[in-house]
Amino acid sequence: MAPSRGELLTGEGNIFLVGEASGSVDALLGEGIYYSVWQAHLLAECLKDENPRRCYSQNLKTLKREFLFGYLTGFLAYNFQRFMFKNAKKEDLKEFFEFLRGEKTYGDLFRYGVKRFISSLFKF
Repeated sequence: MAPSRGELLTGEGNIFLVGEASGSVDALLGEGIYYSVWQAHLLAECLKDENPRRCYSQNLKTLKREFLFGYLTGFLAYNFQRFMFKNAKKEDLKEFFEFLRGEKTYGDLFRYGVKRFISSLFKF
């Protein structure tokens, strides 16, 4: 399964997809359990709705955004590894551990990473 770039399959008709079946694989860490549980929770809430398909698609927007930022973060991390390690600072590790503990989102990590990447390029 390839990591999601922000697009997730939802299924068709009365069949709903969650987890790896829908394409939810973390682009940076390669894991999927956390996102599978998140998706299953969203789907469970939507099955009570009058239109579960619409509800599920709507509720997945936040998760899709997170996957898009995850993909972009992974792109930066893997394509500029040498540069990143060479210019890493102590606070970068702190930021990453906050992400791993669930205190930050991929959006937070990406914005931080881009800011640090640009400042390292120009030595701000």
